[in-house]
Amino acid sequence: MTEQSGLIKKTLRRTIPLELRSYLTRRPSTTIDHATWDREYAAGEWSKLGKLDEMPRYALVSGYIRTIGATASVLDVGCGEGNLSRWLFESGNRRYLGVDVSRIAILEARAHSSNEAQFEVADAATFDPGEQFDIIVLNEVL
Repeated sequence: MTEQSGLIKKTLRRTIPLELRSYLTRRPSTTIDHATWDREYAAGEWSKLGKLDEMPRYALVSGYIRTIGATASVLDVGCGEGNLSRWLFESGNRRYLGVDVSRIAILEARAHSSNEAQFEVADAATFDPGEQFDIIVLNEVL
């Protein structure tokens, strides 16, 4: 280890809380545990994505989509509770399909989104929409 990389590691250890460090250095699982996602959505752990401090992200994504056209079709992979769909239907009539691995998230999305929006429980790794979309969004998926 070089002196510079040692100094960087030491600085990061002092400035980043242990909980955040362990989260950032955790290796992602190669499998998706559907039950875990359902538990987290049921417990409200992902409702934070619908809060005011997330508004800039949805405004930016929906703004880009609007520049393509008011009727551009959208496939939202990992749509969660359908937050993006609510932004999009305020700005035009379009085809929107949201997919998420969590059944709980999809139930919430259906309950609080426009009737025109469609939602499906599906694993992004194997999902085939059976049609083409003008825009595919992967927000908070990686």
